[in-house]
Amino acid sequence: MATIAKSVLGDVILNVDTQPWKNPDLTRPTPADEQATASMLNVVVKSDLETEVQVGTRKKLLDTLNDILQTWAKEVKATNAAVYVYGSVRLDVQLQDADTDLLCVATGGPDLRDNFFTSFPAILKQELKPAPAIHSVQQAIVPVIKMEWKKVHIDLAFANLPEHENPEDMVTDEFLANIDEKTCHSLAGVRNGEIVARSIPNMSVFWAATRAIKHWATQRGVYSNMHGFLGGGTVAIMVANICQRRPFYICSQVVTEWFQHYKAETDRLLASGNTIPDRPVVSVTPEAEENFVANQQEMLLIVNPAYPFTNNARNINGPQLRQLNSELSRGAEILSKHNQGNEATWMLFSAPFDFFGAYKHFLEVVVVGASNDVFRQWGGYVNSRIRALPGLIEEMCRGVEVSLNPKELTPPSKWLAKNRLNIGKATTTPPLEDDDDDAYPTAGVVYMGLKAGPTVTSVSLTPALEKFRYMIKDLKGGDGVRGPMIRLVSQGCLPSWVTGGQESPVLEASPPPSVSKGFFSLGAEEACFTPPAVPKSDTAPVFETVSSTGLAPELAAELGLAMMNNSNNNNNNNTERPRTATPPPDSTVDEAIRLTPSDFSSEDEQPSGQPEKKRRLL
Repeated sequence: MATIAKSVLGDVILNVDTQPWKNPDLTRPTPADEQATASMLNVVVKSDLETEVQVGTRKKLLDTLNDILQTWAKEVKATNAAVYVYGSVRLDVQLQDADTDLLCVATGGPDLRDNFFTSFPAILKQELKPAPAIHSVQQAIVPVIKMEWKKVHIDLAFANLPEHENPEDMVTDEFLANIDEKTCHSLAGVRNGEIVARSIPNMSVFWAATRAIKHWATQRGVYSNMHGFLGGGTVAIMVANICQRRPFYICSQVVTEWFQHYKAETDRLLASGNTIPDRPVVSVTPEAEENFVANQQEMLLIVNPAYPFTNNARNINGPQLRQLNSELSRGAEILSKHNQGNEATWMLFSAPFDFFGAYKHFLEVVVVGASNDVFRQWGGYVNSRIRALPGLIEEMCRGVEVSLNPKELTPPSKWLAKNRLNIGKATTTPPLEDDDDDAYPTAGVVYMGLKAGPTVTSVSLTPALEKFRYMIKDLKGGDGVRGPMIRLVSQGCLPSWVTGGQESPVLEASPPPSVSKGFFSLGAEEACFTPPAVPKSDTAPVFETVSSTGLAPELAAELGLAMMNNSNNNNNNNTERPRTATPPPDSTVDEAIRLTPSDFSSEDEQPSGQPEKKRRLL
């Protein structure tokens, strides 16, 4: 006989006998579990729900986009044009300000796809008022048109379907018989979402648990697929997998099990150095688990249920996996040691991570565009590569840990002008008033926190940054962009719009930046280096952005790195600097940042020698 039950939210689950798992756990919730779920819903889930205005704006935009698509289809003589929603919005687990994923389908000639990406953006700008910010990303595996209209972010994919094919059948594998590879990848988002939705035993439990975990990941800085963390699709598959194996669990139980299960898996990966021969494949269908072929370079294997069975977590690498594991351990500990029926437990569970209070030194990566459209396109290219930089630094600078903050910050105009980062005339003559703190919409800043082990005495970041430069050398920014520009910043010199404290000093008399292939040196870099007042010591760890003896000034200019003043520069012709070299006795502040072992403190410690100050929690 089929087994059914009601959840706390009142929805009947599907027939357990239809689930693909052979031995599902049929444990029922207790009154304590129900109380924990009520507390979780009040604190975590309700805190990030969309407003009625946001929902209405998106609905209006979707209706308008469908009308525009029909008009375009008539102009290009295409048929069967339709718009399908997929991703988080399709599963109703989107948070505030989340992207909306859309698939536009139509039937036409072989040039229909190219026509869509060339002509459709112009029609969107003409029909939508105010005109949206738009740029096309055609080099991706799934080409998309990215647009923003009234704070609604849209990703538009396109699929050119064969004649006589019914789009409603696209979930079936038979539908792919006459589909080319590009179209297959474009359809994958819709197909994956439908399969996940059909495989969940209780949609209400999945809805609440997924929202809670996505809110937690956002608050703790481990949610961004582009930067190598969890993405919406990854979380959905991971939660759906738990729901299948625990079909009678309610929301708080699913969340608790999610943390315990995936903490154990990431513990195994980190302990083994990702060499586990039987790494588990997580999905929602047996077909995906059986047919997926793992790449040895991929760590977590969270596989999409629809063909071609791609790994949704393929962007996660070593440093990001360590960050994720740390947060999974923290979450699992809180949920196991504290009373989940108390709302304070869930408040602690989802408390924001104070990224800028956890580290004493940072890499600051800046990208600037001449216009919003140019910046979005160039910034997107750069951001999609930045996730590799932490791994490069840790590989080439042994003993250093790099943590990436996935939240891209928008700097104020005043800060860009003072640092001569504007495009155009503003690069030589800042035209802005001192009180102009408006956000500069064509610029973005990403920060990475640095920590070093107690045995590290000297670290040069130059080799890793140089290798990163060669990784992205094929990206063409053009005349309207600058960056990525990279500099090393200590905690006390972070900009005020980041921490809420005093803004970094700037040398107004510094020379204008030297531009070379889209990279440039900031010129006034040295002004931001404020080392602690400690006696010189052979064991004092040192960070250097550029080795004064190992890198030519013109290459440093290309990298966008600050050259340090070094009186001994002409006395040493070595082309490489040892990774653990001890600074010479006559080292000066201008040569490097001098750090003591105590400067690398835990996230809960207050920076040495600095008064406590309020920081913006991201």
